[in-house]
Amino acid sequence: MDNLTNTPKKIIYLDQLVISNITKILDPDFPRREHLLEKQPFWLELYKKLDRLLKLQLIICPDSFYHRTESLLSGDPDFDSLQDVYSHLSNDCTFQDDAMIMRWQLLHYFRDYMEGHPEREPVIPVSDIVHGDLHEWHDPFRVTVPYRSDANEVASLRSRREKLYGAIEEIFKKWQQDSTSFKLSVQEEAQALGRAIIEVFSSYLTKWMAYSLGVETPKSPLEFLPPPAVILVFDMFNILVEYKISDPMEQLKKMGEYLRSPHFLRLPFVRLSSMLYAAIARKAPNMKSPPNRGTTTDVTVIASVLPYCQAMFVDNGMAGYLREKQLRDEVARFGTRIFSSKSKAAFLAYLDEIESTADERHIRWVKLTYPSKWFDEPFMNIVVYGKRRREREKQESAI
Repeated sequence: MDNLTNTPKKIIYLDQLVISNITKILDPDFPRREHLLEKQPFWLELYKKLDRLLKLQLIICPDSFYHRTESLLSGDPDFDSLQDVYSHLSNDCTFQDDAMIMRWQLLHYFRDYMEGHPEREPVIPVSDIVHGDLHEWHDPFRVTVPYRSDANEVASLRSRREKLYGAIEEIFKKWQQDSTSFKLSVQEEAQALGRAIIEVFSSYLTKWMAYSLGVETPKSPLEFLPPPAVILVFDMFNILVEYKISDPMEQLKKMGEYLRSPHFLRLPFVRLSSMLYAAIARKAPNMKSPPNRGTTTDVTVIASVLPYCQAMFVDNGMAGYLREKQLRDEVARFGTRIFSSKSKAAFLAYLDEIESTADERHIRWVKLTYPSKWFDEPFMNIVVYGKRRREREKQESAI
């Protein structure tokens, strides 16, 4: 349904913690549901406010690849219920993954760099990095195609997470003994990312040459597929050709210069992720153990989507880092409000403010378009209806 008033919705990103707790309070089969409702009534109140604002067409809470992977890795026996909840809150709008978001940013920033204007701040519409129409109005009836996973995918995701955590454990030891200044640490993190891109590209070319010459045999045709870093480098090569640099050696030189330069740090993803890791590194000497396994995901999600959100609800640890002066100033550039479990009341007040300050014409159109019962009563049966649907599908497939 088209947006009848051209009133843009506020984009709010919800951490997996929010999705998980809302799913629990909506699931009558969750063993500790009554205890959760009694001890943490915030989650039910939050859901009711989010659901109302969604139906008033004032907010949208896009999901992401990381909602899906974290739901799969959580060990929750009912991944489908989590998916039902975040799909409802997102109206099936999904942020692209970090590789694609960084790719879009680099295409803009590197082109400005080549034009001799690296100081420019290109405008990248949020619609470019989201699947789905963010400002389309909800239909009272939605038809969705649920994602179906398998054991192999879950095992692969878990293996990848363990590898990333292993890398964090190793670098954590260095952080504990390093007193590098925050500014220098940020630069080092950005340079490390630039080096990683070059190394992945070099490794891919070496492997591709070995396969092409018959020196090695690929275990799977999928090994011919270029990883995101390689696609990013090819994008840079294409831009260089646009600016009349077609010699391969000159292209490699120019690309390397950019990835090692301070200009690479101007990409929002690179800057935010580097600053977050630098903030963690600064506290490492006083930490007894490395950050948890979800840290790399948290950093990646925040660095990817923060510039495109009006508000984010993240975990307390990440919120703490984002409120430190250097990161607070960086976040302020994008005007993004940061909330966490330590600022629950402030988040509820923020949601109330969205409705109280909404354009009267917009609210009037919404009330003319939808039955009052639809947006006045929260949709409390998401999980129940989802389970019934899956049980019916299971029975039909057995016939």
